[in-house]
Amino acid sequence: MKVSEAVIGSDRRRRHGSDDKSSHADHTPVRQFHEREHKHVGVTVEMSHEGAPTRRMYGTTPKSTSAHDDAVLRFVERFALLLNEAGLPRMSARVFAYVLADDAESYSARELAEGLRVSPAAISGAVRMLVQAGMLAKERDPGSRVDHYRVYDDDVWSAIMLQRRPVLDRYEEVMAEGVAQLGRDRRGGRRVEETLEFYRFMNEDLLLLIERWREHRRRWLEQQDDAATEPGQD
Repeated sequence: MKVSEAVIGSDRRRRHGSDDKSSHADHTPVRQFHEREHKHVGVTVEMSHEGAPTRRMYGTTPKSTSAHDDAVLRFVERFALLLNEAGLPRMSARVFAYVLADDAESYSARELAEGLRVSPAAISGAVRMLVQAGMLAKERDPGSRVDHYRVYDDDVWSAIMLQRRPVLDRYEEVMAEGVAQLGRDRRGGRRVEETLEFYRFMNEDLLLLIERWREHRRRWLEQQDDAATEPGQD
């Protein structure tokens, strides 16, 4: 029997005036456990229109939300779906999209859980993966025991793409070893050699691409500043 079903069954017996003390005693520990879980883990039990219990796990007590909060979450779900289709795990995709789209400078794991309305346990693995991939930075204030996570605000995407260079370097090393082991005179060896050349090209072109992006970004930011200072602009 599920915890929520045991709790609801106990409530119904009390409403119907049951004086079966032994039955009530049997369910009291279950109810106490449920109340502790509700307090510390953030589980709520609600009744649907059909009278069946529904369970929602938030990880913490959900805070009131504004229209902007709801808009952020709608964007997060859409962007996270794209990231997930590209290979990023679902929760990591949601965390990254949320940190990118929301307004705070940095977030603790608890704040991410509250913002995404999930259990804190779901956050730990997601942020670990994002930090290892270079998509989030992890910081801790002096004297604090709480880690905070943020995107690289000064040119987010250059910072993220530059994190790929060590990976590309490693690909080159492995492909070069493969060519030496397999030889260029065999079909598989030639494919590995072409893969090596591709990663060399990508590694070299990445720096040029980032430089082009930085110049484009500089001009774009200047245009944004000019538009903001034009007469008639709020």
